[in-house]
Formats: sequence, C-alpha cells, structure tokens
Amino acid sequence: MDECRPLVVSAVERFWTVDDLAERWGFEATKVWRVVKELGVPFVSFDKPGKGLDTKGPKQLRFRPGAVMRWEEERERVAAPAAPPKAPSAGPVKGNARRRQFAQLGWDGVDR
Repeated sequence: MDECRPLVVSAVERFWTVDDLAERWGFEATKVWRVVKELGVPFVSFDKPGKGLDTKGPKQLRFRPGAVMRWEEERERVAAPAAPPKAPSAGPVKGNARRRQFAQLGWDGVDR
C-alpha cells in the first residue's frame, strides 16, 4: 500500500538571507546591507522590536523571495529605444547644381 502514497510538497517558503541576496545580485554582503537600508528592500526581522539596521544589520533579518522579486520588478528599467538612423546624405554637389548653390550665396565660383 505504500506505493500509492501521494507526493506531499511542503508549502513552507524558505526565506533568503543577506548572503543569498549577495549571491543572487552578484554583490558583496556589505553592498546588500546598503541597498536594503537605502532602497527599501522588503524584509522580515526576527530581532527584538525597535532594533534598527546598524552597520551590519540585524542578525535575524530575512527576505521573502516573492517580495524581493516584486521589488526587483518594480525597479526594472529598459534602455531608451535607439534613435532612428539618419537618412543617407545625397553626397557632394557637383556640376551646375554646385554653381547654383554658390550663386545663391553671391559667389560666382571663380577664385581670383
């Protein structure tokens, strides 16, 4: 009868640590602390109430993966689209067209 047991998957979500975020983002742990303090990464603190984020942060600070991913998505940016390419130039003006341009400027095209 053991062969028909349904697979039970735990619904418990594993919290991330500062080291997990450092690995995820490719940062040093000290940079993660700075980002948490300055940019408001959502976290759960298991320290005593009222304990603030000091230089290294509370020891019992954890992050919900879903909340961190939403926070990342809110800050995701896309570069501005590239400017459309310029139309190719007509090239140098030759012959009579060049003389007409000079005439419009008041020059007959002759060096004296």
